[in-house]
Amino acid sequence: MDIKQYSMYDVISMKVINELQEIIDAKNTLIKMNLILKENIDNLDGDILYNDILSVLNKIASKLSITLDDETLIGIILHLAFTISRLKKGEPPVEFPNKDVFASKYIDTYKTIQEEIVFLFNKYNIEMSDNEIYYLISFLFHEQSS
Repeated sequence: MDIKQYSMYDVISMKVINELQEIIDAKNTLIKMNLILKENIDNLDGDILYNDILSVLNKIASKLSITLDDETLIGIILHLAFTISRLKKGEPPVEFPNKDVFASKYIDTYKTIQEEIVFLFNKYNIEMSDNEIYYLISFLFHEQSS
């Protein structure tokens, strides 16, 4: 776990107050994420969906030997939750631009994510699209799709 250290002087002099507030806000958002999903997703149980997504993301991070920062985790959880909800309602998947570039650059990562994310697609009985795997890759590695 990577915990940033601050000098007592920087904290007392308020030099790092904005940075600390951002960290607190992100942690609070993660703590309340299941409630956020419950309030905003009307066709699935937010608690269960949150736990399922978090479990899959933890497995992916472990297999890829990466650490997900709070902001990335929030973004991926929201993205996956709303995607699963949309697909469950029968809406079409969103096309990922530049699939070819990502396909050649992230072959092994794609396979790892595919192995783990299949759980969500099977559990929620929705069709898995490679678009979602590429969106996850773009989130994980902070790469733009266009």
